[in-house]
Amino acid sequence: MPQHPDFPQPQTNDEQRTTTKRAARPSPLADLTARSRRMWEQAWTDGGVLHGLWQDIRTAPRRGADMAHWLKALLILAGLSVVVLLAEAAGSAIGHAVGDLLAAAPTVDIGTDTSSGVWTVIDNPIRIYLAQHSVGMAVSGSTLYTLWQVGGLYGLIGGFTGSTIARLVWTAWGAASAAAIWVTVPSVNRTLAVAVAVLAWGLASLFALRGLRLLPSVRIVNNPTIKP
Repeated sequence: MPQHPDFPQPQTNDEQRTTTKRAARPSPLADLTARSRRMWEQAWTDGGVLHGLWQDIRTAPRRGADMAHWLKALLILAGLSVVVLLAEAAGSAIGHAVGDLLAAAPTVDIGTDTSSGVWTVIDNPIRIYLAQHSVGMAVSGSTLYTLWQVGGLYGLIGGFTGSTIARLVWTAWGAASAAAIWVTVPSVNRTLAVAVAVLAWGLASLFALRGLRLLPSVRIVNNPTIKP
């Protein structure tokens, strides 16, 4: 008997199984939601990851220094972040204060030599060097010259009081001054000018580096043996 085209055609067994499987298969979103729910429940069960982390946080006040290592690292990182923020704020405040102080410093015409005597051999090349190399900088040559004077004065006075940092500043100040003189002075008088600068720095170092010994002191202690 021929089948009428308006009536639905009966499905075979294979087509019925395929249709049933397609209808029973859940959507990808529902499958993902179910898996996420199972993972969340397993993480909060006894022995789960989230349960263990919560136990570490809950027992941290009671355990004190014996708290979990990851919690120690987190607290240390948070403390370091706070210290960095405070140091940045303090550095910004100190930078503004130093900038205002340098702006209030008296203006010195570094291109004009006002020194006399032996000090001219040291001071004049420093002035010329700062005038030549401060062009285009945000800091003027006058400010750099004031900083050079303040650095030498700090190294001299602080080194006399025994400050290690001041003595390092004094040493670096002398080396930088000698290098500037070497670069600025013509080759005819260069060696003599540097020698005069080093001699003056060495004499001043008797005060700035007083009591400093390059060789370690050796103490010999004799422990006599007492025999009965």
